[in-house]
Amino acid sequence: MKPSVRKKFVTPETGKLLVAEPFQKESFFKRAVVLICQHDQKGTVGLIINKITDLMINDAIEDFPQFEAAVYFGGPEKTDNIFYVHTYGEEIEGSVKIADGIYWGGNFELLKVLIESNKIDLNRIRFIAGYCGWLPEEFNKDLKENLWWVSEANKKIIFEDNADDTWGHALSDMGNQYAIMSHFSEDPNSN
Repeated sequence: MKPSVRKKFVTPETGKLLVAEPFQKESFFKRAVVLICQHDQKGTVGLIINKITDLMINDAIEDFPQFEAAVYFGGPEKTDNIFYVHTYGEEIEGSVKIADGIYWGGNFELLKVLIESNKIDLNRIRFIAGYCGWLPEEFNKDLKENLWWVSEANKKIIFEDNADDTWGHALSDMGNQYAIMSHFSEDPNSN
């Protein structure tokens, strides 16, 4: 049985986080934290930021400069595409600001030059394979069914947290009533 939670409503919009409720059944959304990169009348696009894979960026992209960055699983759509979020803003031409100090994409060739010049810090960028996408009616249905809770994004959760801790930290940032849920077992019958 799902716990009933009264929460302060945070409007879903670009730059917010979607935090999976504790008993999400979809395997790739289980305990997921999704950064909303685009949210408008056409739909919602997000990147799961806490599902690390065994793949390194140099294994995923040919002719990429040596860089010891893991690739994260961003969602079930277009898993053969690599996206990236970072804190470099205008330093990477063409990047899109999605929240305070958090940017999406940008000039890929320039990124490679910056990496070769040792100007990119591993703790300020995440490479992500695939994305999550919802049509407006799908997204609204998921929110009404309480499958996702909307929270504020911050750089620490996205770039500094260990992937295993991200979901719990995102819940804690939402307040005490959520923080306690970070200790729930994934099996609701054992809580």
